[in-house]
Amino acid sequence: MKVPVLSVILGSLLLFSCQQPMTLVNGAYGEGKTAQEMDDFFRGVIDSLDIPGLSVAVINDAKIVYRGDFGLTSLATQDTVTDQTIFEAASLSKPLFAYFAMKQVEKGLLDLDKPLYEYLPYPDIEYDERYKLINARMILSHSSGFPNRRQDSLKIAITPGSNYSYSGEGNKY
Repeated sequence: MKVPVLSVILGSLLLFSCQQPMTLVNGAYGEGKTAQEMDDFFRGVIDSLDIPGLSVAVINDAKIVYRGDFGLTSLATQDTVTDQTIFEAASLSKPLFAYFAMKQVEKGLLDLDKPLYEYLPYPDIEYDERYKLINARMILSHSSGFPNRRQDSLKIAITPGSNYSYSGEGNKY
């Protein structure tokens, strides 16, 4: 059984700032939480929401100021969550990918309107010349024409840029 990905959701909601070593977090859940208070909070979350397992990290100024691993990776095996547990993020990774892409735009490393094949050819779809129309803006706005998931091979379902069509395949490119 896969563990739900509440860690990504909670991580997105918990935007804290560090004040001093023993006062780990400051913000949405009150002033100056200690590691024990954070542990207690997350144990309460997994208990009240019946979540099998959760891993949380709070990062301030590029430093991990809190981390906690709670619960189980599998109800069948009773294996516990550790700092090495891998959680599937699935579509929850799209906002993080979009943030990363926009940071590359700010740095001048990515042009939202430049065709992506000019950055990186994509052999999975090179057979269809329309793939040369696809740019980062289309990927980020789900208008690349790619389906959400390919069946046997990747096919462009609609003309790139013509319409919205949710696509996980776009982010893979």
